[in-house]
Amino acid sequence: MLQALGGVLPLMAHLLYGVIGTGKELAVATAVEETGGMHSTEFDFTKLSIAERIQLAEDLWESIPPEGADLPLTEAQKAELDRRFEELEHEPDAGESWEVVRARLYDRLKRGE
Repeated sequence: MLQALGGVLPLMAHLLYGVIGTGKELAVATAVEETGGMHSTEFDFTKLSIAERIQLAEDLWESIPPEGADLPLTEAQKAELDRRFEELEHEPDAGESWEVVRARLYDRLKRGE
């Protein structure tokens, strides 16, 4: 099973075996489905600590090679991007700067929204 992961995602390998670094048992749901060489297993991620979930997300993200991130857009996505670009050309000042948006988000976070 570890070889199937190709040495990537060491934390995921621990998860697949049901044990995380602290020795906690991970609740693994039902069976493993095999589809196109991939194994799909459902996990109860709530059994992981927040730190373990963040580490898992980081490991997964870092396992994606830069060239693998170039996924083709669907026709709907292309149409939406074209629509937004056209809207931007007609009204270039219609949006807000990142600084304004970030400040608003931080204010909401501080208020607990």
